[in-house]
Amino acid sequence: MANPAPLIRDRLKAEIPELREVRGALDLAAIRGSLVRFPAAFVFLAADSATPNTRAVGAFVQNVTADVAVVLCVKGANDPTGEKTSDELEDLQAQVRTALIGWEPGNGFEPLGLRQGKMLGFKEGVAFWQDTYQARDEFRA
Repeated sequence: MANPAPLIRDRLKAEIPELREVRGALDLAAIRGSLVRFPAAFVFLAADSATPNTRAVGAFVQNVTADVAVVLCVKGANDPTGEKTSDELEDLQAQVRTALIGWEPGNGFEPLGLRQGKMLGFKEGVAFWQDTYQARDEFRA
C-alpha cells in the first residue's frame, strides 16, 4: 500500500492557493525557528490499520485504512482578540474539507472520508487544528 499523504499534499497545493506552505510532518519543527510562511498545512500519515487476510486460498488480501493528518497552522498577527485568526482558521478548514472529502487520490485508494477534527491548541501566536482523513486501499501479495 502506498502512502496517500503526498497525493493529499499535491491536492491542497493545487486547490487552496491561500496556503503558503504545504509540507510533511518533519517540517513541523520549522515552526519554532520561524521558517514557515503562514497559513500552512502539514500533511502526514498518522496511523494505519489492516484487516486480517480475507482469503483462505490464493493471493493474500488485506483491506488497509490509512489515517492521514492535515494540521492547519494560522499565525495571529495584530489580532488581540483572536477573532481574525479564528475566522481564517475556520475558512481554511472549510476549504480543506471541500477539497478532500469524497476526493479519490488515485493509486487504488477509495474516496477520502473525514474521521475527526480537533483543536490542537495555540503556541507562540500560532493556532493549530488537525483534521484526520481516512483512505482505504486493498493490499495484495
